[in-house]
Amino acid sequence: MTVIKKHVIVIHCQMRQVFLVFMMTTTVVRAVVAGTAAPRTRVCVIGAGAGGLIAAKVMREAGLSVEVYEQASFVGGVWGRKGAVVYEGLRCNLPHQLMAFRDMPFTEAESKHKSFARTRDVGEYLERIGKDVFPRLETRVLEVRRGDRWFVRTTGGEEVFDYVVVANGHYEKPADLEFENQNAFPGRVAHSRDYDTPDEFVGKTVICVGARSSGTDIAKELVFDGNAERVVVADKGCEARAEFFGGRLVRSPPIARLRGDGGVEFADGTTEQNVDAILLCNGFDYDFPFLGDDLVEANGRAVWPLFLHMFHAEEPSLVFLGIPHSIVPFPLMQIQALLATRVFSGLVDLPPLDERRAAVARHRASLRREKDAHHMGDLQFPYCKELLDLAKLDDPADLRRWHAFIDTNREIYHHVGRRRPPIPGSPDLYRDLEYVVDHDAGRWACVNERDVDAAISRLFGTDLRFQLPATTAGSRGMRGNLEQRAPQLLFSSSSSSSSSSIG
Repeated sequence: MTVIKKHVIVIHCQMRQVFLVFMMTTTVVRAVVAGTAAPRTRVCVIGAGAGGLIAAKVMREAGLSVEVYEQASFVGGVWGRKGAVVYEGLRCNLPHQLMAFRDMPFTEAESKHKSFARTRDVGEYLERIGKDVFPRLETRVLEVRRGDRWFVRTTGGEEVFDYVVVANGHYEKPADLEFENQNAFPGRVAHSRDYDTPDEFVGKTVICVGARSSGTDIAKELVFDGNAERVVVADKGCEARAEFFGGRLVRSPPIARLRGDGGVEFADGTTEQNVDAILLCNGFDYDFPFLGDDLVEANGRAVWPLFLHMFHAEEPSLVFLGIPHSIVPFPLMQIQALLATRVFSGLVDLPPLDERRAAVARHRASLRREKDAHHMGDLQFPYCKELLDLAKLDDPADLRRWHAFIDTNREIYHHVGRRRPPIPGSPDLYRDLEYVVDHDAGRWACVNERDVDAAISRLFGTDLRFQLPATTAGSRGMRGNLEQRAPQLLFSSSSSSSSSSIG
């Protein structure tokens, strides 16, 4: 009798093992049939800045196995707690309602500087977003090479992956720029990445080379916050020299050459004497030191061969996030990550190789300047919708929400853009704008538009480079959570001090 019981127990255990094996096999088969990735599918994400964090979140939620490598000791990239690229006084040039990932808004604590956040606010936001990503910190990627799969060598060893997502940012390698006779110039020449505060430039004459975001912001900070003696913005788009604010701010054509006596000559023949420092605000170049030149061609501001600005045309299992510039970066990278996830999971297919090659060739041939290969501006919004269409989302309602999100962001983007200062380096009053937004409903309001527009007009006069639209009356339906964000405001059809868009 005892012997029979033992055999029954053994048979039961064996049957249980067979049952478990059957269930595990069935789970894998169901996953493949359903189109989700099998557990063996591995994705390497390089970088734990905004792009790397959102890629890891989206891909893990879809069932992919993701490993994130970050060379720094913190997450957040340039926005991180110990980041050195952004300067201390930087304030974002886009409202946080526009910057945030979809369905991941800034909290009240992260928006203490109102709509236009400071560096630390964004860093705290990304730390919260990435709290469950768990990247391998202080681990530098040394080499990525292609075999039957992707071999990734880091300071911690080598691992093998099916897919690689490059999200290492593009604010590490300053763009090259050197002037005639620069070695004889006695003053300081430094890139904007080395700038932190205006304190060291008090009472000095400084030239900011470049009139885009960093050049404009740093010049403004030097003049109005740091009390520099005189700041010249050398701007390629300027044909004739002009002075503002009592001569403390100057807009000039580009630099022609430097002199040994501290003078700087400009393209229009004028000269600035006794220059103490030149800050190169000319941007950064893309840089992928872990990728071989035979795999990627990175020419300054252009990366080839990228299909849809993200997939390597020849090796589409290699993806780059955040390459487009002049954009709202966080939502765009979220949408890129979503499409990449759908492709990696086998839910959608990219066009065949010959079509990808042809698309890259057409794009390259169409460029007047190769440095504009990934410049988007207003094109970012149809681009995002194109990626979503390619992703073939399962839920039509979710696609509609994405489109409402993109359309709302586009309207706010234009609303902000029309109020940027007409003179590089002048006060940035547009950063006082306050927004309340309901992305799902496609509704938003600028609650202090009239006051800010009046301040802009008083400062710059009425002859501006932009035309402010007539104030839109009303912002119906802006209630509930929006009223809690701005309880002193009554969102009703009788309001005449706000701008709104009702989708």
